[in-house]
Amino acid sequence: MTSPKLAALCLALYLLPTAGRGDEPGPFRSGLQVGETAGAFYVEDVTGPQAGDELCYASAFAKRAVVNVQTRALTRELGTFLRELDPLVAAAGVENRKSDSKHAFLVLLTDDLEKAEGDLLAFAKEYSLSNIPLTMLDNPAGDPSYKIAPEAEITVMMWSETKVRVNHAFRAGAFDAAARLLVTGAARAHIGAQPPVRKPPVRKPPVPGEADGKDTTAEEAEAKKKSITATVGTLEELQKEVVAVAKEGSVVVVDLWALW
Repeated sequence: MTSPKLAALCLALYLLPTAGRGDEPGPFRSGLQVGETAGAFYVEDVTGPQAGDELCYASAFAKRAVVNVQTRALTRELGTFLRELDPLVAAAGVENRKSDSKHAFLVLLTDDLEKAEGDLLAFAKEYSLSNIPLTMLDNPAGDPSYKIAPEAEITVMMWSETKVRVNHAFRAGAFDAAARLLVTGAARAHIGAQPPVRKPPVRKPPVPGEADGKDTTAEEAEAKKKSITATVGTLEELQKEVVAVAKEGSVVVVDLWALW
């Protein structure tokens, strides 16, 4: 007969999460995984310097730091990501392929090249992409050597020295704002770009007598502090002096000792 304590222990062990249990879903995988080698594959250039030609950007960029996006859809979040990445990488021209240059390129996986070309041209214009070549591959499944999953909408691979260092893959609709921020951070780290520094606005103390409440510079404040010392003999003279200066919007300091 099994003791109650032994039965409870067995139940607790069964309920513990186990990394090797086959019924637990793992992370979504698509494309080359970390440590694998990014090999050659040919695409048709649409917006890059070789527009209209077939070429291999993977080979052209060789051992440089590269961010590669292979996608089946041109989404708003993807466009925003590329727009943020575009100024951080070098243009694809031969003169910019130095050994330490950073590059990126997008591949649209399609079975309709004519439509894909028009979509890519419009996409590049909408998101002001000038450094990242947009290309297309006449195969919705992608190049077999890159192992793009059938369910993947967007696959992002980052490599240097031809070795994949980062991989992020997303099913349809999963590349949202949070995912974009995650991939943008990974891309910045991969190419060695520093995040932008946003300085908080500096508010200066209000100037006495200033009614609009707006920020002013030290020079403006000093100018508005213009004052006079009225040494007058009569109240009529004092009144004229105050009115004249008040019209200038200045602060009036009156020497009352002069009225004694």
